[in-house]
Amino acid sequence: MNEKLFAATKETFVKKDVYPGYPETRLVIEDPNLKIDSIELPDGPWVMNNTNLPSESESQVFRDAGYKTDSEGRPLHPWLKDMITDPDLGVVTGKGKYWNWGPNYTADPIVITREERPRVLLIQRSDTGKWALPGGFVDPGETDPIAAARRELFEEAGVQVEAPGELIYQDVVADLRTTAHAWAETSAYRFFVDEPLPVIAGDDAVNAEWRYIDELAEDLHGSHAVLIELALEQLKNPPKESIRNILNKPSEQLQTTIIDAGHMAYDHMFVSDGTTRLFVKAHDASRFTDAFREAHSRSYLEKEFALFTHLAELGYDAIPEQVDLVDDVLLAMSALHEDDGWMWRAPENEQFDAYVRSILTAFDTLQAQPIPEHPAFHDDINPTYETFWAEGWDDITDDKIEPLIAKITQLSVNWNESQQQDARELIKDLSVLRENAAHIERNVPLFMAHNDARQSNIAWNPEAGTRIIDWSWGDPAPKDADKTMFLIDLVKSGFDVGPYVEHVNRDYLNIYLGFLLAHSLWNTRDGSTTVREQQVASASAAHQLLTLLP
Repeated sequence: MNEKLFAATKETFVKKDVYPGYPETRLVIEDPNLKIDSIELPDGPWVMNNTNLPSESESQVFRDAGYKTDSEGRPLHPWLKDMITDPDLGVVTGKGKYWNWGPNYTADPIVITREERPRVLLIQRSDTGKWALPGGFVDPGETDPIAAARRELFEEAGVQVEAPGELIYQDVVADLRTTAHAWAETSAYRFFVDEPLPVIAGDDAVNAEWRYIDELAEDLHGSHAVLIELALEQLKNPPKESIRNILNKPSEQLQTTIIDAGHMAYDHMFVSDGTTRLFVKAHDASRFTDAFREAHSRSYLEKEFALFTHLAELGYDAIPEQVDLVDDVLLAMSALHEDDGWMWRAPENEQFDAYVRSILTAFDTLQAQPIPEHPAFHDDINPTYETFWAEGWDDITDDKIEPLIAKITQLSVNWNESQQQDARELIKDLSVLRENAAHIERNVPLFMAHNDARQSNIAWNPEAGTRIIDWSWGDPAPKDADKTMFLIDLVKSGFDVGPYVEHVNRDYLNIYLGFLLAHSLWNTRDGSTTVREQQVASASAAHQLLTLLP
């Protein structure tokens, strides 16, 4: 139980606030040893709307979710014992004015300005007249609470916010409508805007205003004052200037450094205004003669930004602090610069184990995140896992085995003797690898994944931990896909990954190996063999890792 939110509940009722239409008499059982597991709640003037009781199957759903139920099958408020035994609180029983027994899910947007003296957006409720956050109930069928928060923000205050939101609280909250058997559970999101936006009250609001945070009324609705306090407490630093504002400054105020990195379709650069340094990936339409390929390139930037936004809203912290897509062609984010202690390669010292385990943990956390729905994944971008099959073992037909052997031999000719031996072992096992791939189960559970988990896409700082960039291939993938790819990349760099092989997905390793091999046969636009040699080297590393597995 959040003590601050419970205190907000008590403070509300100590003031004798009563929701319109609710009974003023509340049930109190002054017994500190009260057993909630076997509680029988008596009838009385505190009962409100005790009709259409939950069926046995509905009650079982509540119990399966961890809620206790009473003798009538009604779910019990998680804070029930604390409320019912407190003479200043007590409870109303029944469903009250809520729609559902048990948790009624709400979403609350906390929109704060980046001004030196910040303001927060509030609306005045039509039912109680109290000022509140512009939130409301999650609609039936609405599966994404942040989408509900954005919808409520527009309906209640006429405001649309494009910036990513950050989840700051998700659980039970205080509300005057609360009963022993029905209550609100909110998802509260923090959004930043540069300055107050025009507002217009709508739906259940009779007014909407931007209020200075240091002048908020003491009697905001329910837990809303505490939610705003939580949003401010969780700020590690004052809100930074927005990326758009920085990039829109006059060129003479910006220092730009072009860097040689990543995909040739984009320009990569560091941009600094003297206070904040950004990494920018810029789409260059002039490099395309084909309109479809040009649009496809922009789609990848849109997909990347959608994934960054999705993960930020879930509270996933292994991504840059700020990310924005400007004019659909500039994907900009907080720079993770070496001057600030960020490492982009595995350290060859005593920090290696901490580096590896931090990154493996970040990927474990990633695959526990819910997979976003469309439009994060574009219709014109094939799912990565399907691509790895289609452009991998499925494409290595009988007539490509000999060319593949020749390609591996050709591209490894300048390697040292040990590396060339590894390449020869790979060639020798090609038939076995191909046969094994034919028996891999393809219809497996999929999890959120990055799908390009190489050292060059991962920044690590001994103090700050792991940050992952370049989410172009972000897509659902089999369990431990990212950890498998990351360990392949470490083997390719000559590191001993023996202590970490438990994190490898053997089947996925073989799938990815086939993709690398098949792509090594592709021609490059400029005739360069550098990328193809790296793919063969990664395939050889994957084969080495395979031999380490029990």
